[in-house]
Amino acid sequence: MDSGTLLAAAAVGTGLMFAASMSGDDDAKTATPSSALSPTAATPAAPSLAVAPQPVRAPIPEPAKPASNTNYCYAYLTVGEERGSTCSPVIEINDTDRTGSVFQTRLNSYVEKVKQSQPGIWGDFEYSDTIKMQNAFIYQMKPKTNDAAKQDVGLICYVSRADADAQLKRSQKNDSSMKIVGWP
Repeated sequence: MDSGTLLAAAAVGTGLMFAASMSGDDDAKTATPSSALSPTAATPAAPSLAVAPQPVRAPIPEPAKPASNTNYCYAYLTVGEERGSTCSPVIEINDTDRTGSVFQTRLNSYVEKVKQSQPGIWGDFEYSDTIKMQNAFIYQMKPKTNDAAKQDVGLICYVSRADADAQLKRSQKNDSSMKIVGWP
């Protein structure tokens, strides 16, 4: 539970104790400090004052930009939902200047290598968006022209090498015709 949720719960409990003591309820007036903290002592007698407990939602941490600036990434090139995509092995990428330019540089060099090994298949790409996920982010590129409209290129990065390796293995399992092309 985060501190904001804890403070809100304490404020609600205190408000209920105060409301109960104002209503003339003798139990609320004589409550000991330990009973004031228990949920049953803080419940008022009047049903109109009852507050239903709210579900506690844990915050979702932002995965991109870990403190160490180290990410474990693999690149991919796909054509729509078709099988036969191309992926790289997982590598470590350090964003030491925290500008993200290293992701563009690494992905551009990878795309150029794939285009050389698979001539005539892939178009030209430019940066599109960085999408944050629960424990990863995707540095996406889009086709520069409509000739390659269904093509998709990106770099999927995790803060954990184990997570990156596991996701790449799941992708390989889902697309048995996936081609692995090493980094330049």
